[in-house]
Amino acid sequence: LSKITLLSNSQPSRAILAVGFIDLLFLIKGLSSHNRPIKLFISILMTIFISAILVILNYKYLHDYYSFKPMIIVLIIMTLYLTFFALNFDKKYSKLLFTLGILFTMFISGFLVNPVRTGVSVIEDSKILKEVKKIDKEDSGIWISEGFNFPVNNYIAMAGVKTINVTNTYPDLKKWHKIDPDKKYEDVYNRYAHITMNYVIEEPNEKFILVQPDLFIVNVTAEDLKKLNVKYVFTKNNLDENSIFSKVDVIDEYKIYRRDYLDEE
Repeated sequence: LSKITLLSNSQPSRAILAVGFIDLLFLIKGLSSHNRPIKLFISILMTIFISAILVILNYKYLHDYYSFKPMIIVLIIMTLYLTFFALNFDKKYSKLLFTLGILFTMFISGFLVNPVRTGVSVIEDSKILKEVKKIDKEDSGIWISEGFNFPVNNYIAMAGVKTINVTNTYPDLKKWHKIDPDKKYEDVYNRYAHITMNYVIEEPNEKFILVQPDLFIVNVTAEDLKKLNVKYVFTKNNLDENSIFSKVDVIDEYKIYRRDYLDEE
C-alpha cells in the first residue's frame, strides 16, 4: 500500500501531516454522529485511555519542554470541551463556541510559537549576501555551498545567485547525470532532498551517499566541478592549498573561492 500511494518515498514525519488531516475529518464525523450516548461514553473513555498511554510513553522525549501536570490538564480540558460539543452538536451556539474555541487555540499556539516578523532586513543587511551579490554581478556564474548541511546550504541562494545544492524540490537528473553517466546513484538523487556538497581531491569510493530519506551528500572532484560548470565555492573550509581555486574574499569565518582555469575551458 505504501508503494502504491508513494508514501514509501516519504519520511514518517511528513506522512503524519496527511494522516493528521484525515484524523481531523474522522473527528468531525465522529462528533456529529453521537445519536447513541453509549457510543459517546465509550469514545470518551477510549480517548482518555489512548491519550494517557501516549503521554506516558512519550514523556521521556517531552519532559524538557512540558511538565506532566499541564499535559494532563490540557488533555482533560480538551476531552471535556469535545464532549460538550458532541452533546450539544444540534444547537447553533455549540457550533459557534466550538469554532471560536478552536480559532482561539490556533491563534495562541501560533502566536507564541511563530512570532510575527516584518521585512527582509535580515537578508538585505547581511554582509555575506551583499558580497555574494556584488561578486556575481561583476562576473556571474554557478555557485555551490561546500561543506554545509541544511539550512546553511540554502543561504547564498537568497542573494539570487545560481546555486547547485540548494534544497531540490524536484531532482535535476540531467545535471547529476553529468557526474554519474552510468546512473549508478540515481536512486540516491532522484528525490526531494537537501544536498551537502564536499570537495575531495581524489575520486571518492562513493560519490553520492544517502544520509536520510531527504538528505544526501555529493563528494565532488575538480573534474566534477568542471562538468557542472561551477565557478564559485562558498565554504568555511580552507581551500588555499588547492591549485584549482583562488580566494576571492573572506567574510568573518566564511570564504569565497573562484575555480581557476575557466578561461582555458
